[in-house]
Amino acid sequence: MTDRSKQHKTLPADLNVDQSSLEMILPAKKARARIIHDEGLFQKLPEEVMLKILRMLLPNDRARLANCIPRVSPLLNQCRIWKFSRKTSLAQFKEKVEKVVKLEIRTGGSKILPGDLIDLFKSQLKLKHFSIDEFHSGKSERIDAELVACLGGSCSNLEHLSLPYCPDSGMGPRPVLLFTNQATTGSERSGQTTGTDHPDIIAGVWKSQPVFQNFLQLRTLKINSLGYEMDVIHEIFGLPNLDTLELVDAVLKLDPFKIMHLRILNDLLAPLRSLSLSCCRGVAPIFFGLLTTKLIKLDLSKSDVTTEGILDLVERSPNIEHLNLNHCTIDKYGFDALFAAYKSKLINLGIKGTNVETSNIIALSSDCENLKRSGVLDFSSCLCLTSEGINAILKSFGDHLRKFTARNCFIRDTVMLQMSDFCQEVEYIDVGGSNMSRRGILVCLQKCQKLKELRVVYNGSCHLTEAFRNEIQTLYPHIKTDLHEIGTNRLFYS
Repeated sequence: MTDRSKQHKTLPADLNVDQSSLEMILPAKKARARIIHDEGLFQKLPEEVMLKILRMLLPNDRARLANCIPRVSPLLNQCRIWKFSRKTSLAQFKEKVEKVVKLEIRTGGSKILPGDLIDLFKSQLKLKHFSIDEFHSGKSERIDAELVACLGGSCSNLEHLSLPYCPDSGMGPRPVLLFTNQATTGSERSGQTTGTDHPDIIAGVWKSQPVFQNFLQLRTLKINSLGYEMDVIHEIFGLPNLDTLELVDAVLKLDPFKIMHLRILNDLLAPLRSLSLSCCRGVAPIFFGLLTTKLIKLDLSKSDVTTEGILDLVERSPNIEHLNLNHCTIDKYGFDALFAAYKSKLINLGIKGTNVETSNIIALSSDCENLKRSGVLDFSSCLCLTSEGINAILKSFGDHLRKFTARNCFIRDTVMLQMSDFCQEVEYIDVGGSNMSRRGILVCLQKCQKLKELRVVYNGSCHLTEAFRNEIQTLYPHIKTDLHEIGTNRLFYS
């Protein structure tokens, strides 16, 4: 009796199978082994399908698949985007891939070291997008002048560059980006100390040395400085094709002589269209001399820009359409200059947490045709603003208004009554922390038929009575509220 017949006899008596279907009930382990060794399954896939599968895999998984199936290896060069995470390395990647367009190294402590990147840049001449969050958190590694110079010299087509500063767990906060001519000792650091004798660590200062001069095709530059100084501003603004610049939490160290030199040679200034200086300090008036008339989008939120700087901004860049001034300390005269120059052009405006006054908003409301198309108004924590100014711009916005926010403001019921008369298309209202009465809110609920969400709670408290809160939920169950947050002590930062 054969083995196959023995297997057949062990089957249940009530199960009738023929010889051809017997293979389907073999042990699962043998079935899987047969599928794995059947290379014809992958060989039959169209090239487009195989390429889509490759693009969904992590770099190391792509390399493993290429080692197992020879047909996959030539397709690696068609994967233009490579994203390395914490468990990947460049060992197999450098050997098999030659024409990468986009390379990202994500946060989490990857195994990639600066030396690996230098070798990589020399072979990836087509690279256009490079972004790195950090190196291995346990290594005292840094992006130095050699690496940046190699990137600019080798990858001449680079258009997007994103670079970090990061803290070092072993030696306290320090910058990753350190541009120095050579490794210096503690006694050669111009009196700057870091609290450590590590020979490659210099206090958080960008050394004055050309580091961006080879990035002639660069269009986007993003740097998170984590509170350290930067003295390469004049060099960045000399890049001929730079379109977007984002600097976060930097201390700008400006050289008046170099800035004046660039300003005189106006044609050499970077043609910036978008500039972000969020949380930056040292934004002196002289800085705005580097801007041109091509600037359209500007973010100065939480920076230390002054009214004098605003006057220079208005003179140098009269065509701004998107302006973010959230939590800036500009006074009434600064807003007067801004709104006089930009009110007819503004499409987006952020002024929450500022000292904007009623007269400023009344002036803005006289000509804000482009702004009202955005349908958004946010006056949160504008403590110098009264109901009179808000009523003026509500009347100007009319049915264009879709989202209204006025948290922690000194406004009265007249705002809600004005909104119910002129802005009946509004969908979102947030007046938490204001002293709206039952009458004002109820009239608005009755007239604004398209209202979807109403928020009246601020930091876990609400001045409305419990009976009225229950009435809102009973009469308007289709409107989403934040009444469930009462008593939660939830902090809200406007």
